[in-house]
Order: sequence, then C-alpha cells, then structure tokens
Amino acid sequence: MSAREAADKWGISQRRVAILCSEGRIDEAVMVGNMWIIVENTCPVINRISPAALISRAFYTLGIQDNLNQYYQCILTLVGISALFCLGGFLLTRRKRYASI
Repeated sequence: MSAREAADKWGISQRRVAILCSEGRIDEAVMVGNMWIIVENTCPVINRISPAALISRAFYTLGIQDNLNQYYQCILTLVGISALFCLGGFLLTRRKRYASI
C-alpha cells in the first residue's frame, strides 16, 4: 500500500502519512525511491521476517509498550532466521569431495 492509499484508508492527508513514516511511527513503512511503501497490509509475510522490521518492532515494544513477550518473539525470530541462513550457507559452500584424477 502506498502513502496515498494509506491516507485514503485512514482518512488523513498523504503528507501526514509521509511525516508519520519519516518519524518512524509506522513500523512497516519502507522508503523506495521517493515513495513510502507500507508493507504490512500488502504482504504481511515479508514484514514478519524482515530483519529491519523485527529489530524496530523489538525496540519499540521494549521501550514504549514494555511488552517482553513480543520483544522475545522478535529476538527469537531473528535468531532463527540467522541460524537458518548460516546453516544454508554452510550447506551450499561446503567442499565437495571428488575422485582423484
């Protein structure tokens, strides 16, 4: 969803949506070129596994909401994604054994 679509949906101006995004008050907002894209409504799966979104959500819940359960969920998701990529990198780059020539 773009800033214009979010403004129409939320009943506020497009400029206000852009200000909220630039202030970091909309966690799911990503700047692409000169346009804010709000990821949560269009593709929530990507927003759930995006490291930037997970880190910002973790610090937001820790600092503003004091919700440790959601903080731990974000951190564990980051650790799981990191372990998955490390394992995948190890399996894809390990040396292969060849018969001698």
